Order: sequence, then C-alpha cells, then structure tokens
Amino acid sequence: MTALFPRYINIRRGGYVAAIVGICMNPWLLYTSSATFTNYLGAYGVLLSCIAGPMITDYWLVRRGHIRVNDLYSLDKTGWYHYTYGVNWRAYAAYLT
Repeated sequence: MTALFPRYINIRRGGYVAAIVGICMNPWLLYTSSATFTNYLGAYGVLLSCIAGPMITDYWLVRRGHIRVNDLYSLDKTGWYHYTYGVNWRAYAAYLT
C-alpha cells in the first residue's frame, strides 16, 4: 500500500491498516474446528494454484528460466515485459478461462 499511495500511507500507517485488516478477518475463528481450518486451507490452495500455475509455466516453458532484470524496471516499449498500459490482458483472459 505504501508503494501505491506514498503520499498518504507511510510504513507506520500501513502497519496500522494491516493490523486492523488482520483483526477484522477474525483469524481465531479458523481454529474453532478442524473442519473449518481444513476448508480454509483447501480454498487457499485453490486460489494459489490458479496464480502459481501460469507463473511457473511462463518461467520454465516460455522463458526457459531466463529473466531480463533490466527489463523488469524499464518502461521501454521494446522490453520483454511491456504491455498495453502496463497490463497484460492476455494473462487476465487466461486466468478467467
């Protein structure tokens, strides 16, 4: 959040926001029964697999394990990681299908 809104949120304010969100999530309710905790872990795994699968495939199969570090921080239109308005719309379409 500090990177998104540096003018309004510094490290201390971001810590307060994270603490409030953490309390509002009621994490102690996850431990009320083993079935609740197991359901939470299953849902969390499904969410992460949808994100991790394309990332791993892109890294190993498409890019063959090669990353251009300079292009990660470049806004040049000829860079490997330049997309339309900074968003890879094909990645969103692949995620939704």
